[in-house]
Amino acid sequence: MDPNGGAVAAFALALRRLRAQAGNASYRELSERVGFSPSVLSAATNGFSLPTLQVTLALVEACGGDRNEWTRTWQRIAGQEDAGRSSRRRRPVPAATSTTGEAERQGDAGRPTPAQLPVPPRHFAGRTAEMDRLTGFVLNTDTGTPLLISGPIGVGKSALTIHWGHEHSGHFPDGVLYADLAGREHGYDVLSYFLHALGCPREQTETNERDRSALYRSLLGRRRVLVVLDNATDEAQVRPLLAGSRGSHVIITSRNRLAGLEGVERFTLDVMSPEESLAVLGAIVGREQVAAEREVARALAELCDHLPLALWTTAVRVAVRPAWNLAYALDQLRDNTRRLEQVDSGDLGLGKRLRDMYSALGALPAWAWRAVSASPGGDPEASVLAGQMCLPLHVVEEVLESLVDVGLLIGTPTPGRYRMPLLFRLFVAEVAEQTAPPPHAGRAPAILTAG
Repeated sequence: MDPNGGAVAAFALALRRLRAQAGNASYRELSERVGFSPSVLSAATNGFSLPTLQVTLALVEACGGDRNEWTRTWQRIAGQEDAGRSSRRRRPVPAATSTTGEAERQGDAGRPTPAQLPVPPRHFAGRTAEMDRLTGFVLNTDTGTPLLISGPIGVGKSALTIHWGHEHSGHFPDGVLYADLAGREHGYDVLSYFLHALGCPREQTETNERDRSALYRSLLGRRRVLVVLDNATDEAQVRPLLAGSRGSHVIITSRNRLAGLEGVERFTLDVMSPEESLAVLGAIVGREQVAAEREVARALAELCDHLPLALWTTAVRVAVRPAWNLAYALDQLRDNTRRLEQVDSGDLGLGKRLRDMYSALGALPAWAWRAVSASPGGDPEASVLAGQMCLPLHVVEEVLESLVDVGLLIGTPTPGRYRMPLLFRLFVAEVAEQTAPPPHAGRAPAILTAG
């Protein structure tokens, strides 16, 4: 790092030297002491932007530095950064400026910096490798390529993204934009919302869709903004909200892999490892209780399929019931007829999300999902299901891939093989009892075999 690269670079270099003087502990070791992830601590010393005061002081105290001295230094540099931004905002705009420049000038006059992320998950734990991967791609590359995080229902896509966004919001001095795309037909209505948050007067947001999208991309090209597009369902929702700016970054979460979306980096989120599952339980019910009932906690995590949503719901049930412990919760989960009920929690529960998605399936995907749930073992094969359903293999593979895209099935590295969490199987078993067999059961429908 160039020590003459500015105040922020010099500050990061001083943090590195302090860490070296304290024995050069790894960021993972420091993370265990201070409670911030290794990726956050690493980003604090990369010199790209000034870390938050909270992160700075945590790192300083872990390395034996003087808290008051570092606070004064941080405040001085933060003041310089704020003054620099204010100076840039007050810079006169030439008379021949475009409408984009005019919108930016008017918006910066008194509008607060957008900070739209929802409240971060309080008991976030695990996902160290995923956090590091997010940091490496978003903060250590300058391509501006949007990032798509996909995965099955309950795997924690939104929680990971929102948690990461809060920890790294300091890298985006011009703000953080957030939109939940669930239930929206397209993304053009979000454009007006974003443009207004970025300082555009209302008349600038009431133009046609193409002009709004161009204005939005122009604004992001001049700023350093994080854009989070949560729960996208299709490509049309997302396309108007993408931008190729090197300073700004777009992160998309979706159950769907959005195969028709070009120019994005894809990142598939899977279930947690056993150790990460224990970390989630410990963050909610207490590390001491998990340590005292470690084998019980492992069995409980296994029955939750290592799905973050199921783990969180189960742990909260223990935490809010003083008479419960992990062993009692495990006994509840062992009852297959009530297990899904135990990991459900109102509109946030796994059961609610599965019911909503299942009710939206067509007849053929719903039939295929029930057939998958009834297959022996945990890894159904498309070729076997094709024989059972009396359908061509290519038809079954397409249907199974569509189930992956809506978060009801998990793909594997082996072509034609899939995984279905046991909790999903239990749900399907419930609905299968109430569902009549399809009219073409036992023979391929003519519409599927023609040609």
